Amino acid sequence: METQPKTRIPWPQVASVAAIALLGLGLAAAVARGATDAAQPAVQAEKMPEHHGTVIHVKPDVGTLDTGKRGPQGQVISAPCGSCHKQHSTPPFARSAEDLKEFHAGFRFKHGNIACGACHDLQDRDQLRLADDRRISMSSVIELCSQCHGPQARDYAHGAHGGMNGYWDLRRGDRVRNVCVDCHNPHVPAYPQFAPVQRPGDRFLDAPAPAGGHHE
Repeated sequence: METQPKTRIPWPQVASVAAIALLGLGLAAAVARGATDAAQPAVQAEKMPEHHGTVIHVKPDVGTLDTGKRGPQGQVISAPCGSCHKQHSTPPFARSAEDLKEFHAGFRFKHGNIACGACHDLQDRDQLRLADDRRISMSSVIELCSQCHGPQARDYAHGAHGGMNGYWDLRRGDRVRNVCVDCHNPHVPAYPQFAPVQRPGDRFLDAPAPAGGHHE
């Protein structure tokens, strides 16, 4: 019994047929996708504005002491606390303002019944000490204050305490927030009582009388 010889298709012809088939599938998918896109409403791509950030303001003189001297342009000359305290780093340490006889004479303190070492690191006066004995920098004072002043720290986190400059909406610009010592003296934090220098102006009561007549 004779067998029919197998017909072999040349490889270039096979490749051409496969390419045509793939091209046909691609065209069919493109037509289907176009029909789907046409059925959906057109959406214009809107470029959202770049978001800005929040900056925590830190006073440049935090952790320093005013020496009472002024520079050539009248700027305050301050010294780091450690520049003097490193020379007096052995006990006994002062516990209250009444114990200060030589340095910081006349220092006022009215912030609860706590000792200096409750907030300051007695071994390194350029740092603060947390209740769990961790050391933090002077610029991280808000972390120290939050240990005792929980309600204020909660309100600060929500933006209702502390004051700020800039924008609520960070899409419009940056926001600058204060820290505790921007508004409060850390040793006497209560606001002092004072009388305003001049009352605010009133656009009705302070308006000048019209010419040739009086206010009704």
